[in-house]
Amino acid sequence: MPSATSLTALVDLDGNNLSVGAGALAANTGGILNVAIGPSALASMSVNSNNVGIGPGALVLSSGDSNVAVGRDALSASTSGGTNTAIGQNALNTNTSGASNVGIGHGATCDSATASNQLNVAGIYRHNRLRHTPATLATLNAFVGLADGTRAICSDSDTVVFNATAAGGGGNKVPVWYNGTNWIVG
Repeated sequence: MPSATSLTALVDLDGNNLSVGAGALAANTGGILNVAIGPSALASMSVNSNNVGIGPGALVLSSGDSNVAVGRDALSASTSGGTNTAIGQNALNTNTSGASNVGIGHGATCDSATASNQLNVAGIYRHNRLRHTPATLATLNAFVGLADGTRAICSDSDTVVFNATAAGGGGNKVPVWYNGTNWIVG
């Protein structure tokens, strides 16, 4: 018969925190409304609030607010990012300071450790611009870490020809997609 391991549980009534598991919420000194379930879940979080970490190592380095991480090592590298949602083992585990990201599925990640406003569903669907507010080509080119296939609306295209490379300075609003080098009309 395997040996029993000790289970640590803490209910903090003043801060409305709940932790279950060795090292869970261990560094908390002032954070409120946090839930940490699993060994080392939210272990480094000290004063932040409204986080949920379920699974061994979920949000282990977190010092952000309003994150949800469900799964082993979900959001495990996040140090200052907030309003992220990670569901699945290693989901968003490379995110360090990005905010408002959603990763669903084993290993779902963002374009970079600091990227924000991105969605990755099991590596099948990936999007980093959910709002298609028209923007100038110069603005679209300023985005760092664009993924191939990113879609947007160019507000100053000089062409409306399908599959042509968009160039700014015109008066046309057209849908465009990024091919890794250029924005293409379509």
